[in-house]
Amino acid sequence: VEHISFEQVIYHTHTAYLIDDEGKRSYP
Repeated sequence: VEHISFEQVIYHTHTAYLIDDEGKRSYP
């Protein structure tokens, strides 16, 4: 099982928000 650090979770979550924001502009 690959260990995922808290920082990686935040990074990937933030990246997903940025990508989604390209279409919706709904995230700060």
